Amino acid sequence: TSANANAPMLQIDAKQIALNYIRLNSQFKCLEKLYTKESNWNDLVVNRTVTPHAYGIPQLKSEFIKGLSANKQIDYGMKYVTHRYKGMPCLALKHSNRYGWY
Repeated sequence: TSANANAPMLQIDAKQIALNYIRLNSQFKCLEKLYTKESNWNDLVVNRTVTPHAYGIPQLKSEFIKGLSANKQIDYGMKYVTHRYKGMPCLALKHSNRYGWY
């Protein structure tokens, strides 16, 4: 299908957007692993197994994020990582690996 054919390009674009936020390659690799684990970089994904539901690339628990572009989702995801983990995706990934959420 055409939607599946476009998925790899959308992932590349979303990752490029995220790379603009993070200058350290090691931190970007952690963010890449985290968002792959959370949503596989799919801006439309909804996790209905948690309450409230989690949405989009960063899997934030706010319906607000579900209608946003990948660019805006990453922007809000990075604001969350900055607020909670001092802008260090590797700390977020470590927490996620330990507790199953970040």
